Amino acid sequence: MVHSETSTGVIHDPEAIGAVVRKLGRRMILDAVSAFGALPIAMTDHPEVDALIFTPNKCLEALPGFSIAVCPVDRLDECGGRAESWSFDLADIYQNGLANGPGAGRFTPPIQALAALGTALDRLDAEGGREVRLARYRDNMAALYDGLEGLGLRPFLPRSVQGPIIMNVHAPAHPDWDLRRFVEALKRRGVLISNFRNTEEPSMRIGAIGAIARPDILRAVAAIGETLDELGLRPMTRAA
Repeated sequence: MVHSETSTGVIHDPEAIGAVVRKLGRRMILDAVSAFGALPIAMTDHPEVDALIFTPNKCLEALPGFSIAVCPVDRLDECGGRAESWSFDLADIYQNGLANGPGAGRFTPPIQALAALGTALDRLDAEGGREVRLARYRDNMAALYDGLEGLGLRPFLPRSVQGPIIMNVHAPAHPDWDLRRFVEALKRRGVLISNFRNTEEPSMRIGAIGAIARPDILRAVAAIGETLDELGLRPMTRAA
């Protein structure tokens, strides 16, 4: 299952779903790519999870370049020799570490990205830890939600289920709407959002994570409003 689903912004519940998986005696892989470092999860509470997988470049605010899998050792041992892909053979990666020392890679490691993660973890500690970072993201999302509604834009999700990581927003109901043109105009104001959508209906996705806080969100909302005006889209935005 995916913990934080970035197509919509919804947060799935590993506690509730994990309990069902355990009851049925099944196993689960938890995709925590855009959740780890902010949303809570404890592997000790989830014996049904064979692997929790994440990357450093989301809520840990580091660089892309590698991924991390947290796995129970007994499951790695049990699954040894079964993988059909060398790249995704977690048991082999683990055994390589045992044979060649902790942290040993099977090929040249991404040194710069690994060093950046060390710095990012220091920054996480200095900020006050996961709970403080999550509170900042939630405040960012609240400011983003209020600001976009104030512009007449309509988030896909109601506030009650809107996660703190990313928001998906209905595009303005205008025949001239073009997401990439909008993104390029927004970039000229120093704000960058995703230039593609994952929904059938036109939409745009805006993140609330990273080394940003409420003032940055408010500046981004102002830039979005200016861009809507520049492109002649504001009068036909759909009210919430």
